[in-house]
Amino acid sequence: MLISTSGLLADRFCEQFNLTMKPLPVAFPDSKYFVSWPKSIEKDPAVKWFRTLIEDVAKTLIPYPEP
Repeated sequence: MLISTSGLLADRFCEQFNLTMKPLPVAFPDSKYFVSWPKSIEKDPAVKWFRTLIEDVAKTLIPYPEP
């Protein structure tokens, strides 16, 4: 089986399903993560709270998140 995914997800799958992870034989760009929602709810306090929560959690899980 072959899958290309972020290291974070791969680490979890390897641990959970006793899989082996090998480096790709070619250069592969780093993954970027994005969160988006409709502009119409952008200023909603609940959405702002949720966005901050997502950012805070991502910063603890992804080794080098971009600001």
